[in-house]
Amino acid sequence: MESRKLKLQFDQPMKRLEHETRSKFLNPDSEFFFFILDGIEKLKHSGFRFEPKMDPHVQILSFDENKRKDNLDLFLKRVQKLHNIEIDVNDRNNYKIINKKNFVLTLPTIDGVDYYISIAYLNTLAPHKDKFLNVLLDKNYSTYSDFEFTVFD
Repeated sequence: MESRKLKLQFDQPMKRLEHETRSKFLNPDSEFFFFILDGIEKLKHSGFRFEPKMDPHVQILSFDENKRKDNLDLFLKRVQKLHNIEIDVNDRNNYKIINKKNFVLTLPTIDGVDYYISIAYLNTLAPHKDKFLNVLLDKNYSTYSDFEFTVFD
């Protein structure tokens, strides 16, 4: 599959916004943001049942790190290191399943910290990475059609 590199861009990367405590939201005008949203819609349309908990975001701090007095400085420093990095979203090796139920797009490990963007968290059956990727990375798959197939067809 042809490489497709997208820049990871955050919403106002120089500050922590009101609803950002441990996570930083992606820029809602960025191509990366739309790639994640489109992927979520494709997966839901294809029959996977889940509800995203938040808009596309990256967890920047752990629970313990968020309790530190210097958490704002640490948060902003990490956001700056991740902002504008390029990720090949067509590379199947950049995706994995965490804790048997969370399908994620992995980001580079920086200063020993693993980062990722959660795409789908299923509460029922453990997902199969290849099934997700076949839908997510299929250029011809569209959620727009004259008719729809459901999991009952």
